[in-house]
Amino acid sequence: MFSVSILGAWFFVGSLSAVIASRAAETKAVAEYEAYLATWGHRSAASRAADKVSSDDRRALFVANRARIAKLNTHPGRTWVAGVNHFSDCTHAEKHMLLGNKLRNPRKHMPAPASSLIDVDSQPSVIAESVNWSTVSQSTGIAKSQGSCGSCWAVAGSGAVESHAEIALKKALDFKVSYAEIIDCAENPEHCGGQGGCTGDTAEGMYKYVKNFGVGAENDYKGDGTGTGTYTGTGTDKVLASCKRTPDTKTRITIQSYVTLPVNEYEPLRSAVQNIGPVVVSVDAKKWFDYKSGVFSGGCKEYDEKKGWVDYPDAVVNHAVLVIGYGEDKGTTMPGSADSGAVKYWLIRNSWGTGFGENGFIRMLRFVNKDEMCGVDHDPKAGVGCDGGAATLPVCGCNGMYSDSSYPIGVEVVSGDGAGGESLVGVKAHLFPDTP
Repeated sequence: MFSVSILGAWFFVGSLSAVIASRAAETKAVAEYEAYLATWGHRSAASRAADKVSSDDRRALFVANRARIAKLNTHPGRTWVAGVNHFSDCTHAEKHMLLGNKLRNPRKHMPAPASSLIDVDSQPSVIAESVNWSTVSQSTGIAKSQGSCGSCWAVAGSGAVESHAEIALKKALDFKVSYAEIIDCAENPEHCGGQGGCTGDTAEGMYKYVKNFGVGAENDYKGDGTGTGTYTGTGTDKVLASCKRTPDTKTRITIQSYVTLPVNEYEPLRSAVQNIGPVVVSVDAKKWFDYKSGVFSGGCKEYDEKKGWVDYPDAVVNHAVLVIGYGEDKGTTMPGSADSGAVKYWLIRNSWGTGFGENGFIRMLRFVNKDEMCGVDHDPKAGVGCDGGAATLPVCGCNGMYSDSSYPIGVEVVSGDGAGGESLVGVKAHLFPDTP
């Protein structure tokens, strides 16, 4: 009887200790989560009160993601650092909402050749080791935020229009382009992965809108940039319900057309970035949310505990971003390689705010050899396809970023008072000012 009592007491003490430890761990997790919220400031008291996701679930997401991020940073030979940020307590569905770019089927939607297209091959043959257009265009270096709207296509596309205007004028614009207008007013008749607006569209759809209607200044547009592609009226009276475009806008930027670069080829993209200006590209960004700094290789080079570094060339393209340059990170090594030297990267402006990555920017692994990182998008409609599009699409580059790239041409700033505008046709590469 005595021994049974002793065993019962031990069991009781052990259980009590486990409960105390569990409560202590929970108290610590609560305090750490509150400190995280105070640091990032992305959830106000009002938003937390109205949140459909419970505070306990948010905290659990934060704790799990923090542990996963710590594990990522232990992988040997990695070229980038993962970090906690304002996405660390988000659900998968919330993150997916930000991936609103839908890649057109290149065979079905390729624009007809135009005489005004700039021949990239005719540009200077000197290959620059590094390029950064933010040193020429003020707006290019300013990070953007798309909020919770799947409007990356509009933010990236309008950023390209804005930066090409500044590069040509050799001065900063005195207004910001309204990507909210594009979100609300650009139509998506072929339903390229969504209905348009915050549900998703393409950079090409943005270009077509700006070509036909121009885009005004941020301060002049009266809409809120939350369009979902819903129409009102019928027949000739059918219009997007969200569009608040007015004919008396003071200033608008228009374009003559846009250039779509050859699909899945490196050199045309590199040459355009060097000699023309920033280029909109489509990527698979599902692995981007943990990025903090360094040259990102997630999604295309992943570490396996048994196999080491493994290539993953397949990608589901789902996000549009603006490539503003490229360069090399000297003294670092390609993941899984024994060769030292330099890791090549693309310099990319994302649309997830300054809290993401390197003040809103990401440097991504740049593959230069043909077919070095090529795979297949096995589910285009889920992330990239249009009605009637192909069941699969080829993709090349890290995160499939060579699969769809474009930039505007014939940019013009037009005054609403009838005074005409400044034509920006015939842009030269300002990195080579002495080139004839």
